[in-house]
Amino acid sequence: MVRESFRTLAYLDLVFQKYKVYEVPVWSLLNGYEELYGNMKRSAAWLNEFEKPILIDTLEEMHSHYKTQISNYKEYFPKNKPDEALESTILLLRMIFKNPVFREIHPDLPKSFRIEIKDTMVHASNSRFKKLLALSSPLDENDLEEVIGGLARLSDLLVDDIIADYKYFKKPFEIELDIVKLNADVFFNRFIGVLAAQFVSLLETADVPKIATNMFALLKALRAFDSKYCRIYPGIKKSPAYKNFTIEDWIAPFILKWLDYLSTLTVEWVTSAVKADNFEATVTEGGLGQTGEDSMSHSSSISDLFTA
Repeated sequence: MVRESFRTLAYLDLVFQKYKVYEVPVWSLLNGYEELYGNMKRSAAWLNEFEKPILIDTLEEMHSHYKTQISNYKEYFPKNKPDEALESTILLLRMIFKNPVFREIHPDLPKSFRIEIKDTMVHASNSRFKKLLALSSPLDENDLEEVIGGLARLSDLLVDDIIADYKYFKKPFEIELDIVKLNADVFFNRFIGVLAAQFVSLLETADVPKIATNMFALLKALRAFDSKYCRIYPGIKKSPAYKNFTIEDWIAPFILKWLDYLSTLTVEWVTSAVKADNFEATVTEGGLGQTGEDSMSHSSSISDLFTA
C-alpha cells in the first residue's frame, strides 16, 4: 500500500515538472505545496526516512527554479503578467525557505527571508545592470563616438527599467522589499562608476572636434537622466553616490579643451583671412570722392574689420 505522504510528494513533483514547461499555472503548484506543508506541520513523523531524501531533491530543484525566476522577473513575468504569478512565486520561495527540512540541509541560511531575498535581488540587480551595459555598449570600444553614444543609451535604458519597476513590480515585492529603491540604488552606483571611468578615457583624447557633438549630446542626456531618475525615486538625492554625480564637473575639462580648440580655429581663420586680404576698399555708386557723412564707403578688408 502506497503511503499518503509518498503520494503527496509524487503529486507535488509531477505538478512542479508540468509547471516548468508551462502546462499548469503556479496556483496548482501552490496548492500542492500547501498540502505538503499542512501535513508536515500536523505531524513531525509524517515523512519516513526513505521519503525525506525525495522531498529534499524536490525542494532543492524548486528553490533553484524559483530563485532563477525571481532574479529574472522582467523576463519571466513581463509587465507582471500573468496576474499574481510573481507574488505566488515569491510566496513559494518563502515557504521553501521556512521549510524545516530545507533549513536542516542549509544551516547557513539567514533567519529572515527578507535578508535572503534582498541578497538575491541585489545580485540580480547587478546582473541586470551588466546586461543593460552590454546592450548599450558599442562593438568597437575604440570608436569614441559610439562609446559616448552608448553612455547616453545606457542612461535611457536605466530610466526605462526603473519606470517598469515602479509601474509593474513595486507591489509584488512590497511585502519583502522596495524593488524600486533597491534597483535604483544599485543602478545609480554602477552607472556612476562607468561614467567616471569613461570620462577619464574620453578626456585623454586629442580628437576634440570629432567627439564634441557627441559629448554635448551626452551632457543633455545625463541632465535628462538626472531629472527623470529623481522624479521616479526622489530618495536617490540622499544617496552618497548622488553627491558624486557632478555632470558639469566631469565635462568641464572637455569644454576647456574644446574652447582651446576653437581659439586655435580663430587664430587660423584670422591668419588665413589676412593672407588672402587684398586690402581693397569699396564705395557706393556716386560716393567716390565724397567726404564726411555723405561718404558711403565700405571695405572688404579683414584689416579694416579689426580696426573699425
